[in-house]
Amino acid sequence: MDKIRFVLFMVGIFIGPSFLRSETIKREDAPLRVYIDENECDLDFIKTEIPYVDYVLDRAAAEVHIFQSTLPLTGGGREHTVYFVGQKYFDGLKDTLVFASCVTDSEDHVRRQHAQIIKIGLVRYLARTKAVDDIIVKMPSTPPVAEIRDKWNYWIFNLRINTDLYGEQSYVDQSVYSYFTASRTTAAWKTEAYCHFGYYRTSYEIDSMTSIESIKKNYGLNYYIARSIGDHWSAGAGFYNYSDTYYNKKYTFFVFPAVEHSFFPYSQATSRELRMVYKIGYVYNAYFDTTIYNKIEEKLVHQTLSITLDAKQRWGSISTTISGSCYLHDITKNGLRGYLYFNMPVYKGFSINLHGYASMIHDQLSLVKGDLTPEEIILRIKQLGTQYDYSVRFGVGYTFGSIRSKIVNPRFGYGL
Repeated sequence: MDKIRFVLFMVGIFIGPSFLRSETIKREDAPLRVYIDENECDLDFIKTEIPYVDYVLDRAAAEVHIFQSTLPLTGGGREHTVYFVGQKYFDGLKDTLVFASCVTDSEDHVRRQHAQIIKIGLVRYLARTKAVDDIIVKMPSTPPVAEIRDKWNYWIFNLRINTDLYGEQSYVDQSVYSYFTASRTTAAWKTEAYCHFGYYRTSYEIDSMTSIESIKKNYGLNYYIARSIGDHWSAGAGFYNYSDTYYNKKYTFFVFPAVEHSFFPYSQATSRELRMVYKIGYVYNAYFDTTIYNKIEEKLVHQTLSITLDAKQRWGSISTTISGSCYLHDITKNGLRGYLYFNMPVYKGFSINLHGYASMIHDQLSLVKGDLTPEEIILRIKQLGTQYDYSVRFGVGYTFGSIRSKIVNPRFGYGL
């Protein structure tokens, strides 16, 4: 038995290292295999900027899995967090890099920032391959310039006006929609104001003597301010007022305080969030027409409790919100609403995604008294009573064939 052990030991000394060297050489001779989740990135541009790795279509075949999540910043800017997860030869080697984009940045500027971050993140993996001989590190010779004081004091403004016109011989559809936002975000405070106006007109000519016209208008002003309180709590207040012909609301004003609790620290928001928000406030409603409850105006107290879960991990991403609300004068006037988005790669090119929304509705206080005309129903000029609404979209995908996709060919765009 001792002789057998000695023979095995000697075989391990002489043959074992050769296997290790063979595996190492095999790894170093092959380009780094990378899988990138395409969510919010220009993959063709990244392939062009970083041509020295293999882009595989199967996450399981990759040695580095790259994915990102984003958070909104001041008035439209975004914080992009890019995750690098090593697999196979690089198992356990992870990294997280962050960059920020401004609302004024062009799409090209953002994608170049993204590509640059990926280049930096791949260095530690490339350094463990034969490509280490080709890596060049370049840094500025002068120290960075001191931070310049923001002359706008972190305020961001955005103004948009959209018009749409479509016509046929017997049909015309036109609309005007505009909005203005002003926001300011710091580590301690978050402030946002939003106002909008919409006008929508549709006209049908049945014959020379008969025509049908649908006109809907709305406008509104929203404002809120929130204060950070530690790593898990925030408090705020706000108001909104609006008018909408479809919902029979001539004027609605709602003012409320709110409190939020985050079950995870806010610093983890780029990868996971579980937060609960409660708000309660005073509502004043004035209606265009008398409602089914014989009201032309009323004063109410309304409360809402919502729970939101957002997560983006290697296995995929999920975003879901459940919200319940009621009027305190009659808690049977309530609503329960839920939203779900789910996307997950399952196995070797197979993925599933789900978008869903559903609500139970028992709080339609503004419904018009009396019967609606066929035109008002068909053209959805006025709201109909309902106890629920929903939408569901489910999809599956399967990609197979060559696992490598390194070449970019822009001829004929995306096809003939």
